Amino acid sequence: MFTGGIAGINYGSIINTKATVVFQPEAYDTFGGITGWNLGEIIRSSAHVEINGGYQGIGGIAGWNDSGLIEDCYATGQIHAKTFMGGLTGGSNGIVKNSYSTVAITTETGPSNFGGLIGSLWDTPEVTNSYWDTQTSFLAISPGGGEGKTTSEMKNINTYVDWDFEDVWAISPEINNGYPYLRALSDY
Repeated sequence: MFTGGIAGINYGSIINTKATVVFQPEAYDTFGGITGWNLGEIIRSSAHVEINGGYQGIGGIAGWNDSGLIEDCYATGQIHAKTFMGGLTGGSNGIVKNSYSTVAITTETGPSNFGGLIGSLWDTPEVTNSYWDTQTSFLAISPGGGEGKTTSEMKNINTYVDWDFEDVWAISPEINNGYPYLRALSDY
């Protein structure tokens, strides 16, 4: 079953969306903070997740990014599952651009297809200017791509190569725990 904070399966466009999700997936659920299965596009969106359980395809934004686009997105929170999980997406063969994760990743099965940003890759995903926090995630690896950074680097605007900090993103030590946040979703 495909389950997400906004949609189970996304075939279209999810833009300027924020989700806070606490979920305990069934054994073989595919789950994401925004969508379980992304075949469309997710743009300028964020999710805070507390996910405990599930077997495969678990991610802070999308369980699986199947030829879809994830751009200008971020995820926070924690995920505890078995395999194929990532801070942003459990697996991808699509495009991930200008996005990040601070999600804590823990597993009961030992190292098996999980990563700080993307848990697994298929074919040739495109990952551009996307990052995960190696300290909050407890992971120095991301098999599906991305760049791991320390917490202090993640809170430094100079880390984010070619990000739009005039119209899309903003960063302030007093807001979002010092991490970049989306202007369109600002509650601050």
